[in-house]
Amino acid sequence: MSEVIVHMGMPKTGTTSLQFFLAQNREVLAGQGICYPDGAAFMTRTGTSANHNGLWIGSGYGTEGYHAACDRLLTYASRFPRILFSDESIFHRYYKDRGVLQNLRTILEEHGHTLRILIYLRRQDTYLLSSWAQRIGLTYTGDFAEFLSDGLERNKVDYQAYLARLSEDVGASQLQVRLFEKERFADDQALYRDFLSLLGIEDCTGFSFLQETRNMSLRGQFLETKRRLNRFPSFHLDKTGERDAAFCTARLIRNTLLELQKEAEEGGTLLNRSPITAQECAALLSSYDASNAEVARTYFGRKDGDPLFADQEIPEREAGSYTDAEIFDTMAALILRLEQKRLQKG
Repeated sequence: MSEVIVHMGMPKTGTTSLQFFLAQNREVLAGQGICYPDGAAFMTRTGTSANHNGLWIGSGYGTEGYHAACDRLLTYASRFPRILFSDESIFHRYYKDRGVLQNLRTILEEHGHTLRILIYLRRQDTYLLSSWAQRIGLTYTGDFAEFLSDGLERNKVDYQAYLARLSEDVGASQLQVRLFEKERFADDQALYRDFLSLLGIEDCTGFSFLQETRNMSLRGQFLETKRRLNRFPSFHLDKTGERDAAFCTARLIRNTLLELQKEAEEGGTLLNRSPITAQECAALLSSYDASNAEVARTYFGRKDGDPLFADQEIPEREAGSYTDAEIFDTMAALILRLEQKRLQKG
């Protein structure tokens, strides 16, 4: 009997960095009896080897593609005592379709194997702000209020309801929940060590740790610049589309904005204004008080009144929009940097 472990994010909890860390240490994990499959090879399509995003949602149930993925999984299970996947796309899909994990569990149990789910949770306000920024980094044009208006993203972070369904579908004993708190993971290695402990690995000798954070988000005037550029499809960075010249150009623009952002941070010129005031943030968080309290009791053994997240302080953010002049200056800097790159390349 083998154990299949699925790390399903949630997104914006260091998932990309974890995936690169696991891929970088694939051989070390194998020495511990844990197979972390090469994503591109396992999925038999073009893609990154570091993750398995879209593996269990890319094909409908009962289709040839879905059965092929399950057949490959069962082959791995016959060779390794534990197989680890990291697929954060499940987090969003599962909210709408519980069959994503129900079917996987059924197939595994029919062949004598077990399914375990790992998930990190992030405080609702910081997750929603980060998720909004991530979508702007791709194609989104709306402001933060519009992002929240349909209720979908807000409903996903009702953690008590979400985890209750997971517990029912995979078994409470097969669900492991952790909290993603940036202060606790300020040390570059802390998140990786925490994740390894979920795998029963306490001695990290032999593991190679990443020295940089992956999948950085745009902030400040650089985020607002990308949001305005997204009004034109030519600037869309669509991960699901073809990796053509337009994609490469859009990626170059986003990466250049990140370069300029880093320089602004180091130079103290980042205009990091918030789309939400401290009072609005407090109101947002208070709507999850009951849900978070139940999660704290059920999954972390906390006493009544003990908060789920250690850092309950709401920072006084500089709220407000960006002027056209500020965005014009940012776009001018972007154009100049792109021209410098063109000349260097030529």
